[in-house]
Amino acid sequence: MLKGVSQMEIKKQLSPIDNYDPAIRDTGNIQYLVIHLLPESAFGQTRITGTSVHYLVHEDAVLQTVPDECTAWHCGTKGIYAHPFCRNANSLGLALCGAQSAAGLYAFSPLSLRTAAALAAQLCHTYGIRHILRHYDVTHAPCPEPFVRSRTAWQAFLAAIRQNKKA
Repeated sequence: MLKGVSQMEIKKQLSPIDNYDPAIRDTGNIQYLVIHLLPESAFGQTRITGTSVHYLVHEDAVLQTVPDECTAWHCGTKGIYAHPFCRNANSLGLALCGAQSAAGLYAFSPLSLRTAAALAAQLCHTYGIRHILRHYDVTHAPCPEPFVRSRTAWQAFLAAIRQNKKA
């Protein structure tokens, strides 16, 4: 459990060891927090397409699937990076679960957004993270879809994180 997260229970449900880099890294090198979308139906699954994130958020539930001192595979690419510096090795990955509409668009619940903003603020405080990015900002993958589709929603989420930092 992260220091300072007193009202949020973080349950550990680690991904299989071959789904992330288990080598211990210096957490002082963590500079970025990368936000992702995970379809609601995949919440709690720890082996999805050879990728991993450190945290999954759904409503008020938080799962830690990769230890912070290990490297999750959440923002790599086989193509060209859109961001010059953010990589798996110097970032944490946080995925919000989203529900898909009949039109194929995703949405995050207000409770998931509040929980994720509080967790993100705590991670930023714990590790001195000053850069919060969408997966899209790193690789141009359309993730997290609701925040790629709506810059206003992304800015509101960043504002909620800043508000949590002040609390």
